[in-house]
Order: sequence, then structure tokens, then C-alpha cells
Amino acid sequence: MTQQAISRWESGEDELELTIAQTKALCRALGKSLEEIPDDLGPPSPSPQAEN
Repeated sequence: MTQQAISRWESGEDELELTIAQTKALCRALGKSLEEIPDDLGPPSPSPQAEN
């Protein structure tokens, strides 16, 4: 994975396509379960509380 590829995934320019093995490795690397990984890997939306 390159920083450029990750940037394109985060910005929504490209769709992330991982194999099951790659997905498991990503979860291990992040220390997260699959359920904790967001379905939308775009930029985070501002929370309503952050605007107040």
C-alpha cells in the first residue's frame, strides 16, 4: 500500500478492494475488529457537538 493509494481511498477517488486475508491483516494492524472499521472510509464527518 502506498500513501497515495490510501489518500485516494480516504478522499473517495478510488474504492478500497481487499482480499479477506488483507482485511484481517488491516484489522490486526489497526488493533480493531472488523465491526469497528467504518463502512465509509472517506473523510470523517464533523460531529454535531463539534459545531457548538
